[in-house]
Parts: sequence; C-alpha cells; structure tokens
Amino acid sequence: MQNITITRTAREMLKSLHRLTAAEGWNYGLDNLRAIYDFDPLGSFCAIDDNSDMVGHLIGAHVKPDLVMGGLFIVREDMRGKGIGKALFEERSKYVGDANFGISIGSTRLVKHKELYTARHYAFEIIGYGGKRGPLIKAPEKYKIVPISRVDFGELARYDTKICHGMERSRFLNRWAAGLQSRSLVALDGNTIVGYATLRPADRGYRIAPLYGDTPDAIAALFHAITAKHTEEDDHVFMNVPTTNDGMMQIVSDLGLTSAYSLKRMFTKEILMPPLQKIGSLMTMEVTTC
Repeated sequence: MQNITITRTAREMLKSLHRLTAAEGWNYGLDNLRAIYDFDPLGSFCAIDDNSDMVGHLIGAHVKPDLVMGGLFIVREDMRGKGIGKALFEERSKYVGDANFGISIGSTRLVKHKELYTARHYAFEIIGYGGKRGPLIKAPEKYKIVPISRVDFGELARYDTKICHGMERSRFLNRWAAGLQSRSLVALDGNTIVGYATLRPADRGYRIAPLYGDTPDAIAALFHAITAKHTEEDDHVFMNVPTTNDGMMQIVSDLGLTSAYSLKRMFTKEILMPPLQKIGSLMTMEVTTC
C-alpha cells in the first residue's frame, strides 16, 4: 500500500466522509454523521491519499471504558484490494485495546473478509427496512404521546439508560433526540415514560432512530404518531429493526416497507443482548448497542 496515510478523522473532514457514504448509497445525512462522530472523536479513523482525498474510514467508539462499538467501515470502490481496510482495522485495534468490541456486520462482508472478523460471538440480527410511508394504519390510543419538550429530560435519559444496558448517554441523547434537526415524541402512561421515538432527516427521506417502547402498543402508537405528524405519504422512512421484535416486523410488513440489508450484531467478548421486544428501531448501528 503506497501513498496512503492512516490518521484520526478531524471533524472538518466529515463532508469527505459524507461523499464516500453517499457514493456507496448509504443513507446517512451529514448531520447524522456529525452526531455519530461527536460521540467519540478519538475513535474515528480514515485513510487519506496523496491528493488529500479520503478513501477509507471506520469507527471504534468507546461507549464505556470496557466496551467499544464499531462501524462506518468503508473503502472507496476504486481503492479496494490494496490493504487499506486492513490498515484501518489495525489502527482501530490499538484504540480498542482489550475492551469488548461490538459491531454490526453484513453477511457478504462477513464471508468476504472473514480474516478481519475472527473471534466474534453472534448476538442478534437486524434488518434495514425502508420505503414510502404510504397510508398509516390506525394505532392504539392507550398512551398519551407528547413532544420531547413536554417531559423532563432527566427522566427521559433515565428511561434511555434502562433500555440500553445501563449506559448513561445523556450528552449524546441531547444531541441526537433533542437537536435542531430532530423530531422526538414520548409515550406516557399517566406520568410514566413508556417509550420514545426520534425522526431525523437523512440524504433521502427520514430515519426513525430510535423507536423504543415498553409494550408493542407503545411502539405502534409512537410509530404512528411520529410519521403522521412529521411525514407525508410519499416520504421515505428508514429503520433498523431487530428481527425478533414480532410487533415491529408486522408493522413494516403491513406498510409494505422493503428490506435493504441484513446485519448480524456480534461481540468479541461478552454478548450484550438488549431488550429487543422493547426496540422497534435501533438508535445507531455505530456508537450504541441499541
């Protein structure tokens, strides 16, 4: 591998990363990439050529001292097969150290680059669904649905921590769910939070990420409310759905959303299994476990 520099990604380089992901057809949106990057700027690595162009990238974000989540692994098509991906993996491995490392891997990549994904333990499967929202199906009216601004943010953060392995991530939650480009709704049973959903603009349409609910009815009510309030029938919506959440799988089937990809969540050490029946759509694939 000649004339390639492996370095940490600087925040001002994220437009270059966005060009890479857009060329690959990955539907992120620049603001989503910025939020993911800000979770742990030291864990973002890239490959730069002699023309100062970004030709590769990946993430290894410390979500806890002993846990790192990875993703956003991409090498520009014309630069593949030159050892860039391996060099990026090696640089990230130094940062990961002895921590448990989690990642979501497509089946094709897992087979093609099996030497890079050794000693991984399977946790669960995720399917990326998307398509035109279309007409909405009537949702249960058991819960009160309110904007995020109507609830105490500390209470919401505590609910989020309960869903996601006890991980306190209020700083990221404030950026992701309460940011200027975010539209978030919360489900209440009386005064108790029983779920929340966030809709964020992507390059095409909107990402619903996350969609959490303590019951299938809470998930269905939040999905209906956030899409009815903030999207039109012709808008595209996208979600990353755990395949074991039967209620959410039924919703995407009823709406006619199509599967774009399948990913396997894997870990190098301890398998972290979130409460999948409470997760209709994951928050991110890169810097959170759920």
